[in-house]
Amino acid sequence: MLTNFFTRNHIVLKKGKNLHIFFHLFINKLLLLKLQLYKKIHRINHPIVHYYAVCWNEEKILPFMFDHYKRFVNHFTIYDNRSTDHSINIIRSRTDTTLVEFDSDGFCDNNHNEIKNNCWKKSRGHADFVIVCDMDEFLYHPDIKNKLAELKHNHISVVKPVGYDMYCDIYPDYQPGSLLSEQIPNGVRATLFDKCILFDPHSVVEINYKPGAHECHPWGKIKTTADSDIKLLHYKNLGIDWLLERNRLYVQRLSKDNIENEYGIQYLKSEDIITADFQANLQQAKKVTE
Repeated sequence: MLTNFFTRNHIVLKKGKNLHIFFHLFINKLLLLKLQLYKKIHRINHPIVHYYAVCWNEEKILPFMFDHYKRFVNHFTIYDNRSTDHSINIIRSRTDTTLVEFDSDGFCDNNHNEIKNNCWKKSRGHADFVIVCDMDEFLYHPDIKNKLAELKHNHISVVKPVGYDMYCDIYPDYQPGSLLSEQIPNGVRATLFDKCILFDPHSVVEINYKPGAHECHPWGKIKTTADSDIKLLHYKNLGIDWLLERNRLYVQRLSKDNIENEYGIQYLKSEDIITADFQANLQQAKKVTE
């Protein structure tokens, strides 16, 4: 009797999921036609890309991020979680960026996850691809514009890049026009950062990120690629002083929800262990950008 109950509920849930996907793919098709008409009228031949990220006190990485992504991103939307540095001023100074302010109970992965699972949906009818990531995650390809056009031509809906943790001795000085991928080209392979941050908002109905967005289970018309030429460069380890300072701040901001669910527990490692891991990886890091 109990088995039959669960079986019936599973069938109902599956039917509900399929109806959800079917309905939204139909709506998304109409929105895609709207986008195609817009591009035809304005003679836009390249993929339009929108970027979404959460921010908290990122004034040092923001200029690097904008310089890196503005080469192929058409519009940025930044969700700021009560920054107390100059992050908001930097964001507001840009005409290609929308600022959305929100407040959470410290650093809360579940809150961030809710944003990442839904923020990009507003790009339907407006963008061919969306990028949903953290501020220190840089999508990289030596010829990114042509690669995006190739992905679009091949109807790739979800891209899984190859992840790397990038390393350097000391935090770099910002130099306008000098890309971070050029200043810091060395990294170590990090499968944790094989994150599906690039996808087509019309083919994907739900991206279904897990907390931290290291894992997702997308619904929709899904065609994936694991192209080794497309990399995700994680610029967190920019000098041991910077790394330790950020870790201390994150430890102070970990929400009760994070602690209970053991999210972000990497920040609770001892500084001796963090330093030893950093030095070992710094020595092993090899050039991964061209």
